[in-house]
Amino acid sequence: MKSNRSVLSAHRSWGVSAAIAACLGCAPSLAQQSPPQGESSPAALGLEEIVVTAQKREEKLNRVPISISALSESHLEQIGAKDLAGFAREIPGLSVQAATNGGAPSIVIRGISSAAGDATVGVYIDDTPVQAVKSSFSADPTPKLFDIERVEVLRGPQGTLYGASSEGGTVRFITPKPSLTNFTARARTEFSSTEDGEPSYEIGAAAGGPVAEQLGLRGSVYYRTDGGYVDRVSRVDGAVIDEDANSSESLAARLAANYSPSDNLEILPSIYYQRIRNDHLPLTYSTSGPLQVADTTATPGEDRFVLPGLTINYDFGSAQFTSVSSYFDRRNDQRFDYSTITGDLLFGTAIVPGFEDYRSVGDTRTTQENFTQEFRLSSPNDSGPFGYTVGVFYQHAQTDFQQSVAEPELEGLVQTLTGAPLEAVLGMGLLPGGLTYLQTSATTVEQVAAFGEASYELTSQLKLTVGARVAQVDVESEFYADGLYNGGPTAPELLGVQRASETPINPKLTLSYQITDDDLMYATASRGFRAGGPNTPVPVGRCGADLAAQGTSAAQLRSFDSDSVWNYELGAKTLLLDGRLSLNGSVFYIDWSDIQQALALPTCGFGYVANLGNATSKGFDLAIQYQLIDGLTLGVTAGYTDATLDEDIYAGADPITGARALIARKGDQTLLTPEWSGNVALNYQREFANGVQGYARADLQRSSAFYRTTSEGTTSYDADLYRGPAYSFGTLRIGMIRDGLNVSVFVDNISNEQPVLFATYAQNPSSRMFQQQTTLRPRTIGISAAYDF
Repeated sequence: MKSNRSVLSAHRSWGVSAAIAACLGCAPSLAQQSPPQGESSPAALGLEEIVVTAQKREEKLNRVPISISALSESHLEQIGAKDLAGFAREIPGLSVQAATNGGAPSIVIRGISSAAGDATVGVYIDDTPVQAVKSSFSADPTPKLFDIERVEVLRGPQGTLYGASSEGGTVRFITPKPSLTNFTARARTEFSSTEDGEPSYEIGAAAGGPVAEQLGLRGSVYYRTDGGYVDRVSRVDGAVIDEDANSSESLAARLAANYSPSDNLEILPSIYYQRIRNDHLPLTYSTSGPLQVADTTATPGEDRFVLPGLTINYDFGSAQFTSVSSYFDRRNDQRFDYSTITGDLLFGTAIVPGFEDYRSVGDTRTTQENFTQEFRLSSPNDSGPFGYTVGVFYQHAQTDFQQSVAEPELEGLVQTLTGAPLEAVLGMGLLPGGLTYLQTSATTVEQVAAFGEASYELTSQLKLTVGARVAQVDVESEFYADGLYNGGPTAPELLGVQRASETPINPKLTLSYQITDDDLMYATASRGFRAGGPNTPVPVGRCGADLAAQGTSAAQLRSFDSDSVWNYELGAKTLLLDGRLSLNGSVFYIDWSDIQQALALPTCGFGYVANLGNATSKGFDLAIQYQLIDGLTLGVTAGYTDATLDEDIYAGADPITGARALIARKGDQTLLTPEWSGNVALNYQREFANGVQGYARADLQRSSAFYRTTSEGTTSYDADLYRGPAYSFGTLRIGMIRDGLNVSVFVDNISNEQPVLFATYAQNPSSRMFQQQTTLRPRTIGISAAYDF
């Protein structure tokens, strides 16, 4: 059973949800030799040159003809980034959408996002894909940013080298390789206080280096507690039941080895573990006080994964061979408060008068077990005018989902309100354990792909790159549900294994012109793909009237097809004024066809995925960095995305009247993300006496207003929810470095902005009793210290 959050968000997320988040151009601390925006590396600015592996071979970033940003660990620490949301402000074209269920947010690149179907952005830890299927109950896993060598963000479809689910782009978290020559160690700690909330703190340590002539090891461990700031209160009298309820804790550990028995062979085993526990989802109620929620039950959750992997590199001299084997094991448990859904579905009001403390507890568990194997062969970097990367890829991914809704008090509620037993009123009783809903599903995706990219230098400056990926994607799914809200057991005709199979081909063509070592122009056309698959069956007993009104049946909604994008892009990376001015940017035009869209049925509380309509996303990202004087750097970025539907989208026709409900209108803008966003950063560093370096950094992000629903006259339009506010987010950090010790003080969300990012009403909008909302963490002040041995 879908929650009110999932159904309404699905209904309002008809396809494109865009965002150019800001910020490639924020200047990092020169004292720490961090890269500017991951886009250029001018020696004149005293910034390190980053080597990336975005094209699955080592290359200097400013010679890679794709739109890419790379942020080093030192830069991530300086901006205070602890996770994906912390560095999204630094990357143009990347945004983090407010979660529709109060949990983990969604990743959006260049407006390509959907609330349904397969992922639209690939998420990789090193060379292992870990993204999850779109769901209101589970989001993409992302590692905590401790002992991370760098983060790479590739904008635009990466279908050639990364395959399905990289339709909008790819985010890569690159971990450090153990050294065979040098021992390094570091420790980091932080303490902070959030306004009207609990304190937060963290501690982490990492060390590594040679332990034998041909063997190196590296290990790290990291722990963080984020203090809560949302109070859970009583619906009866507003008294606080649980102060600062939404605290969370994170634990991450990694152990890696580097065994090199010869100059040509490198064997890299590793294991990564991460666990995140939250005590309560960070949702608030509009009818309660500021930063308060009136849930009748706590909503704890736990998300943990284990990732063992083995990478083998062998240098043949004339070619470089790589084998990557990995197994990703993830379990995500989350509890939800469904008490408002019961009232809406059964009695037409979110909270039943006299039963304000009614409890309805929803528990979900999502598990992922993915085995991945990739073999690839690449030309050496000095291979001359011709270069290539070719490979084969195999993945077996198993995703299981379980959901239960327990309402042992429902029998008493119905008896009191109607004077009759539950079974007499609603036609059936409770399942064992007081359950009103029980669902289990299992989906298996098997992919086999061959891919390759080849480049040829037409002249010493002009290079042509062509690539393609051919894949076979097979999907199998089984589903079963039962209970009052399902209208009884799943109908026999909807049981059994549902299958889908596709053979996508993703080509790519790039023409690049390397004007100088620091100046590059390029043009790209590339295709991205997202697999289709089976639908979760719609319960006939509960949703028969809704299906009939749309002129369809549950059997006709058993599966949905793939969708795809074509991306056309022009980009440039350049340095001016003897390297003091860096300009980086790109313009893009994206055609998105047969968009996988989540649709909600109007009264029964369920929905499905369908291919409805096409969209166009166009825009640009621009980063400017200018060294004003020695030690003082100004960074300015701007991002713009205009993603709109190309046509009206209708539901099925009513079999009696022939009328078709308008779901979304041609020209409707993107949802939940701004058209415009930008960032201004000032970074100053100065060396004092006795080897002390001081630095100060200030950032101000600005996001324009955004839309939460489609336009007036559509089925999901809501005047109260339609338009979200523009808002700003400012940070300040001041610190000093001496002899490996880096100490700083910081303020995040300086102006204590509290914009309503996500908002929805309960299941039945006619009740209009309250909005469920999410917002930013309030103003936070803290101190951090790191020591490099």
